[in-house]
Amino acid sequence: MLRALAAWTLLFAVLLAPWLPHAATALPDVGNRCDARLVVWILAWVAHALAAAPAAVFQANIEHPAPAQLTGSEHLFSAQLLFAPLFWTTGSAVLATNLTVALSYPLAALAMQRLLRAVGMAGPVAVAGALLFALGPRRVPFDVHAVQYPNLFFPLVALALVRLRAAPSLWTAGGLALAVGLGALGSYYLAAMVGAVAAVWGAAELFRRAPRRLRYAALALGAAAGVALVVRVCLDPYFVRGTGAAAVEPFPRFLPLREQLWLVGVRLWLVRRDQVLGALGLLGVVAGLLGVPPARRVVLPAVVLLVGASVLSHGVPRVLAAALDATPFRFLRAVWRLDVLGGFGAALLVAAGLDALARRLPRALAVASAAALAVLVLVGSGRALAPAAADPVRAVARRAIYVEVGRVVRAGGGGALLELPLFGRPEPGLAGLQNCHEADAMIGSTYHWLRLVNGYTGYHPPHRLLFLQLVNGLPDARALDDLVDVTHVRWILLRPVEDWDAPPTRAAFLARVPADRATAVADLPGGWRLLRLERAPAHPGWFAAVAAGTAGDRTVLGTPLAPLAPRDAVGVVRIVAGPPTARAGGWLPLVVGVTNAGSATWPVAAPPTEALQINLGWGIEARRHATVAVRATWRAADGAGADVPPPEELRLVRDVPPGETLTQPVALRAPARPGRYELELGLAQDDVGPFDAAASPPARAAVAVDADG
Repeated sequence: MLRALAAWTLLFAVLLAPWLPHAATALPDVGNRCDARLVVWILAWVAHALAAAPAAVFQANIEHPAPAQLTGSEHLFSAQLLFAPLFWTTGSAVLATNLTVALSYPLAALAMQRLLRAVGMAGPVAVAGALLFALGPRRVPFDVHAVQYPNLFFPLVALALVRLRAAPSLWTAGGLALAVGLGALGSYYLAAMVGAVAAVWGAAELFRRAPRRLRYAALALGAAAGVALVVRVCLDPYFVRGTGAAAVEPFPRFLPLREQLWLVGVRLWLVRRDQVLGALGLLGVVAGLLGVPPARRVVLPAVVLLVGASVLSHGVPRVLAAALDATPFRFLRAVWRLDVLGGFGAALLVAAGLDALARRLPRALAVASAAALAVLVLVGSGRALAPAAADPVRAVARRAIYVEVGRVVRAGGGGALLELPLFGRPEPGLAGLQNCHEADAMIGSTYHWLRLVNGYTGYHPPHRLLFLQLVNGLPDARALDDLVDVTHVRWILLRPVEDWDAPPTRAAFLARVPADRATAVADLPGGWRLLRLERAPAHPGWFAAVAAGTAGDRTVLGTPLAPLAPRDAVGVVRIVAGPPTARAGGWLPLVVGVTNAGSATWPVAAPPTEALQINLGWGIEARRHATVAVRATWRAADGAGADVPPPEELRLVRDVPPGETLTQPVALRAPARPGRYELELGLAQDDVGPFDAAASPPARAAVAVDADG
């Protein structure tokens, strides 16, 4: 087996040779660059936590102080078998990730080769089938996302079931539990696919004619139950978050079977390689139906896995989607990843067809046919394995900066860190989305492991919207104070000038930082600057609420989302600043001050109505039930009501405790018709109504609306 593994490793090293020189400093420029960095950080964090504090592995160092932030994305636990030793040895998360993914190819080929040999296929056929499987769907070109669905576990689980059926014992049952357990702990997408392989292949082996069927069934079910218990315990934070999290978008629409068959037919007709593979796969099905060994052994599970994965990878039927929506598994939206599982079924059928053909040919021709298939795969998928371009990871080149930041912060007493700016100019290839500053900062954190108050992840915690609003208000003293209260951030790391693209620029930001709030403690090479915040938190309950996790009946800062008592619905609104004129139909910027004159905190920062995915939080609405806002009403001074906009709710940023004043900028739409208007700003609670005007008098201002502004 070691000799076979060495041969496969050498083959894939040759195929990846053009890429390997970049492995220490770059990631493949394939797909979403930010997501690729997220994968690197996940692997590094888990390896770090397992060595430093295994019990705290879910308490990742991003989006502090929200709890269990590893559950915002994958865990990739099984990948640590390869990644952790490489990371601990090299100290480079990028290099260790690239090597981990690279090693998954020979391991997948070896596992498939052993399975095909175990069911009775000839050696050359097993080699060709293994090569086809290793270079299957979503495996070409080389991409670090492959670590989320390493296909090597599919043949491992099937092989364990074959051995258990041949010799049902505690030893072989343990092998099955190990294979299924490692697959189930690889990622939650992989867990679903490995479970499908175990169920389908296990059932096929159960009904195969062989002695000790009941013993096999009992041992297989026992192994499955043990794995399910271990996975449930190990991944409990994921189930907790999945049960209580906000809703996510619907599953992709199910594509009718007729359209799917048409797409498959077009693909087979247009691609010559797929014509050959399709013909061999069809031959494998026929051989299995005719009882030709070993095709009859694999054809049923192969067809079920291939057809099931192919159908579901284009969408989920309504009945199944409705059932999944009632479980934590509603987050498994990327159904196209099932292509990987379909590739396993397809490779089995092609190998079965090739084996059936080889059995009818002289040995030399049989070997030649297997070699021809291997060459066909190498010329097609193998030649395309090495990525065409590399995406340099800037955090790697800036390693010395991050190491120094860690040293300075620890020497200064520690504390949470914010790296700015969060966003800059869009990265090419991301369809105009923001660049990877936050994901880069997370890779940079692998050199110091400080707590970050920002982060890039699959599903953000509920306070992410509030965090973005406060960061958007920086370096204003009010926004800075609130950010300290919510996150206990103590340090701000400013990236160099070239990383700032939108207002405020780095120079403008530094010029506006309040002198009594921050002190520059280090000017680092390359134009980096580290600031230490001098303000102590003033609202300890806010931090505690975020750290405890947000309940649906409270704001992210812990205030109950409930109607205020009349004695608490008392306040004052002031227009602090604003132009006396506005352009017709344009935006009117104002600065408003809101004072809570009651005895209870006003709820404002409600949790989102949808799960906050990746970094695109701005378009997500927060729950409005029982939240307090400023209601803007226009009235025409001449008494005419035409073209007067309807009342508009101006959302406040955060909860307002009794006796405090919240001052923040707002913007509202001016009337479309030029003229003289009166603007009235009053307080209101959603689903309850406006505050009593006598106890909470509204603010009023005369505004001249001109055609030209």
